[in-house]
Amino acid sequence: MNNKIIDNAVFLKEFIEFNNIEDDNKKYEKGLKLINDIEKVKEPNERDELIFYSYIAELFYYMARMESQKYKISNGTNYNVDAIQDENNKEFVDRILKYKMISYDNYKKALDNNIIKKSTEKMKEFNKLQEKQFKDSYIDEQVFGICYRNREGRRILCQDISYFYYMLNDEDNFILFGKKAVEYGSLNAISVFLKYYCDKLDYNNACIYYELMHNFEPKNFGTNGQNIVIKLYSYSNYYNFLYDLGLYEDSLKVAKEAKKYYIHLDLDINQYETLKIINGHIKKCEEQISKTKDIKYSEDTLLKYFDKEILDLISDDNKIYILTSLNIYEYMKTTKITMDYSATLMPILKAIENIMYEILAINYHPFIVETLKQKQIDKRDIKGFLDKDGEFITEIDRLEYGKILSLIGRKSISYYDNTSFVIPNRYFLEFCKKNNITNSKSVIIKIYNDLDKLKDKRNLVAHKNRVYENCVAECYDILLDKIKLINYLYTNFKFIFENKKMN
Repeated sequence: MNNKIIDNAVFLKEFIEFNNIEDDNKKYEKGLKLINDIEKVKEPNERDELIFYSYIAELFYYMARMESQKYKISNGTNYNVDAIQDENNKEFVDRILKYKMISYDNYKKALDNNIIKKSTEKMKEFNKLQEKQFKDSYIDEQVFGICYRNREGRRILCQDISYFYYMLNDEDNFILFGKKAVEYGSLNAISVFLKYYCDKLDYNNACIYYELMHNFEPKNFGTNGQNIVIKLYSYSNYYNFLYDLGLYEDSLKVAKEAKKYYIHLDLDINQYETLKIINGHIKKCEEQISKTKDIKYSEDTLLKYFDKEILDLISDDNKIYILTSLNIYEYMKTTKITMDYSATLMPILKAIENIMYEILAINYHPFIVETLKQKQIDKRDIKGFLDKDGEFITEIDRLEYGKILSLIGRKSISYYDNTSFVIPNRYFLEFCKKNNITNSKSVIIKIYNDLDKLKDKRNLVAHKNRVYENCVAECYDILLDKIKLINYLYTNFKFIFENKKMN
């Protein structure tokens, strides 16, 4: 056995030869030899670290791809799910995944800021000693080019490794590497997460990844319009998911966004079939919405919780959500089998989000727009109205629960007794005072505290935990029975709901 130490300069030269081989069989054999030699290669000097780790990352990336094709794990573009899950292929799948992980680790080393800095400095020193007329800017461009390829390689690997784990039903690693891929701007990973949460009927997380997908605007669409295909597939997944949940208006809106996206693309292909599918879904949604226009419900149950004056201010949708919640709860209590009470809380918490949306997005948002015309506002005070890039959103179509809380106020800790207290958002307080809400500060603090109590219950519904009957009872105490938050909101912000009825 030859244990001779190999100079890293020799290894780098061998890799370049490997990279230039066009015959796949010869390239594969050369790659295997290089992998066998890795342990015998000397540690690189500081000047070569960046290139050394980059080349190792590329070597294992290429070899993982070659082995995927060799053992029919992929066709070079798409993975074969059945082949990956086949126990007979476990050895090959494990080796491919191992190569991808080694590649990922070396890309990570190559992207270390200290290595980049040292490599740049050593390259400049070396070129100076060699009396070559390289300008610093040229060396910086070289380093930038290598780092760009490394970041792109790491993005693709995070995406690939995440998808591998997804197919292997390893949820923890699927999410871990998938989120890294999303951070690196992978539309593919965003799309997989969107489908994953749609399949799990996790509405809140599906919403998050839909927004990421919808707002994804690459400078180009990649090879063969791959990102176009991914986006259209994702739109379809999401509007079908919403339709199956009975959210026909939301599904209609997403389908229209998909259509708007598609018809504005400059494509040299027949768009008729795709538009036919989208238009078919739009028509299906409109038919369902038309069927539900004739809303039927009994107000007797609601009159146990609301005075007629308040009940008349509540929208038909919110009445239905509250009644649905109460009816499901009563049904579940009569069953003798153990049940998950998540379905009880989803509709009534949706009503709360709708009410807060009407207060904040439809009424408070225009107030902030007008305020911004007169003076500069600290972004921390309007964080709920900012997009992921910190830009003010001019049109609000939904508000996440966390954003609702941030727009109302924030919690702080007392230095004296370590207790928490609520500080109202200064502009929301100004909005309330302008609209003559009595004791505005106390009103905001109460609403914030009640919504904060509900937040943990809402998170239980949104995630994997089972919801118990006592949790539902606690929510009803806050919303309908003891604290009567819904009543409180309609009473204090009556002017908003009265104006909406008039319009």
